[in-house]
Amino acid sequence: MASNEHSGPGAGWDEAQCTTALAQLEGLQAQVSPPCYIIILLQLDNLRMAIPRVVEPFNSYSSDSSSIYKTFQKAILETQNDMKAFRSSWEDEETKRVFAHTKESFGKDKDLSPMAKMPKYGWVEKEAEMGKSKERRKSGGEKVEIHDVNLSQAEILQLMEAWRKKYPTIRVATKDHHKDILIQFLAGDVKLKFRVVIETAANGRHNLKAECLGTTMLGQAVTRCVASRPRANDFKHLLDMIAAYKTVKGSCKKCGKLLDADAIIPPARRSKTEENGEGVQEIVWEAFHEACLD
Repeated sequence: MASNEHSGPGAGWDEAQCTTALAQLEGLQAQVSPPCYIIILLQLDNLRMAIPRVVEPFNSYSSDSSSIYKTFQKAILETQNDMKAFRSSWEDEETKRVFAHTKESFGKDKDLSPMAKMPKYGWVEKEAEMGKSKERRKSGGEKVEIHDVNLSQAEILQLMEAWRKKYPTIRVATKDHHKDILIQFLAGDVKLKFRVVIETAANGRHNLKAECLGTTMLGQAVTRCVASRPRANDFKHLLDMIAAYKTVKGSCKKCGKLLDADAIIPPARRSKTEENGEGVQEIVWEAFHEACLD
């Protein structure tokens, strides 16, 4: 009887249920500006790019009408698929259950002021982390990663646009429809240049490859540390990690030293979630030596 009480949309939900519901809504929004995983709020933000995506082929300098038509046709099909995906997610029973619970909860308590401290994004990632924690407990601590993720061209464009606005001083060049990205900037007096390649398989799954270009010991160490990053196919996480090489400087967070045994400054950047003075969860990036990574 107790389990039935907690399963209905009008009953009180525990943290896991609330996190799952918020992740469901975040996924929808991104289908119409997406963070990184495909669920439902990612779909809304994605659809906002439908018209720019469709007209983009006509803004190219190509004189090959056949190539322009093929690109236009592909954009139309991608947009149609995105709309179908959003409609399917919107009409999903789980989404209806979340809305029903929200309506009933609001009927009981109309004070929405606590929402001001509630993060808008990050619930998809939190749900994934909770799922991985459960898997680790089941497997006796074995590390579990999510690798198979879809990443549409519209999502890539939106994530890149938001990231460029956030870091206007970082130089970015792209080719192959933003599937091959060159990023460069000065981190103190060190010039860093990164290349990110998004490979897409026939089934739509993508794989992210990233490297720090150059032959210096620091550059090679940065490439190794980027390659060993958590959430290897999270595009937004990768972009923010690269930006952290510019914004985060100083000694290693773990050992407290600036140089390691090879006289190299910390070549790794890792993130964690902290609560700020206003009680809001924020992502904080820190520097580490390669040997100090867990």
